[in-house]
Amino acid sequence: MSSHISKDTFFYIIEQRLFRYIEAIFGNRGMGASLASVINCNSEKMKSLASQDNYFGEGFWGYGINTICDGNELMSHLDVEEIKYKSASNKHSEKYRNLLVLVFKVDGDFLFVSTFSIDSCQVGVEAKINTKYYLKDLENARISNSKNKILVEFIIKGLSNPILFQIDDYSFPQNLSNGQLAKYYIDKIKEISAGVLKEKVIPKQDVRLSFINDFIEGIHKLQKSPKEKSFITSIKNKGTGRDEAPFRDWFNDWFSGRKYRAEVEAPKGNGRIDLRVCNTECGEKIIEFKGWWNENRKDVVKQVNNYLTEFEGDAYIFMINHLKSPIIDKYKIMLCKNIYGYVEDTWQAITFGTTDYLYYSSIHKIGNKSKTVYHFIFTIW
Repeated sequence: MSSHISKDTFFYIIEQRLFRYIEAIFGNRGMGASLASVINCNSEKMKSLASQDNYFGEGFWGYGINTICDGNELMSHLDVEEIKYKSASNKHSEKYRNLLVLVFKVDGDFLFVSTFSIDSCQVGVEAKINTKYYLKDLENARISNSKNKILVEFIIKGLSNPILFQIDDYSFPQNLSNGQLAKYYIDKIKEISAGVLKEKVIPKQDVRLSFINDFIEGIHKLQKSPKEKSFITSIKNKGTGRDEAPFRDWFNDWFSGRKYRAEVEAPKGNGRIDLRVCNTECGEKIIEFKGWWNENRKDVVKQVNNYLTEFEGDAYIFMINHLKSPIIDKYKIMLCKNIYGYVEDTWQAITFGTTDYLYYSSIHKIGNKSKTVYHFIFTIW
C-alpha cells in the first residue's frame, strides 16, 4: 500500500473538489461546464506556483483542507457537503465558496508551510508560500477531532497557534486516508524531528573548531584580498590612523554574511572594542580586536574575561601586528602571567589543518572556573 498520494493526484483531487463546490453552490443549474475554465485556470495557477516555489519538496509532504492554520492565522470554511445543504440563495458571494488548502513539506532541518484560498466561482488564488520553521522547535504533533473532522496539529515553540489542517476525506483504496493518513503524518514528522535533534547534538570541541575554522577562513580572506584595504595601508604608512575598529567592522560583515548573527558593541569609556557573534550551534562568541601599538594590549585577557559569564567557556583575541618582525614571543610572555589568571603550562601553538598557519590557546582561571582564550596574530606585512 502506498503511503501517500502523488502530486498529480493531489491536483486531480483539488480540481474535483472545486467542481463539487459548483454543484453545492448552484445546484442543478448546469454551471459546471461554464465554470470549468475558471477551475482549470486556478488549478494551473497552483501548478505554476509549485514549479516556481516547489512547495511540495522532494521528500515528505502532505496537505489538508478548509480548517487550516500556518502557525499564525487560523482560517476555517464550510466543507462542500455543508454548503450543499445550506438554503441561502447567494452562496456564490460567500467566502466559503473558496477552498482553503494547506500544504507542508520537510526539507532538511526545516518545515515549510504554504496556504491557499482557491475561488470556485471566479479566477483567483491567494497564496502564502513556504513559511519556514525549524524542525528542532517542534514540541509535539497530535491528532484531534472536531465535529467529525480529523485535524492534525504540529505544535511549534514560539508560535501563537499550532500549524493545523483538516484531513481530506478523499477515497483512494490504494492510498492511506482519514485516520490512517493523519497517523502517518504524525508518526513521520515526529520521526524526522527526532533525527534532526539527534544530529544537532554536537560535541563542544567540534563546535569550537567549526567556529575557529570560519574565523581563520576570514583571516585568510582578509590577507589574500586582491586589493589591500585602506585601513591596512594607513597602518603601513605610519599615519595617525592606526585603529582596530575597521578590522572589527570587516569581520562583522564577514560573519554576518554566513551562518552567524553579528553584533558590534559600542566603544566603552575605557576604549574596549568588541564583536559578538552567535548562532544556534556555537552559542555566543566574543572577539576582542587589539593593535600591538595599543598600550592597553597588556590588559586584553582581562578585558575578554570581563565579558565572559558562566555560560561562555571561551573567548577570542585578534591581535594586529603592525611591525615587520614577529611578536609572538613577546605576546606569550605578556599573557602567561599569574596576574591574568594564566594556568601554568597551558599555552599551545596549534597548526590549522594542513597549512602552516599557527594560532594559539591558553587557559585562564576566572574565579572558580577556567576559560580558554584563543589568540590569532594578524601580521599586516
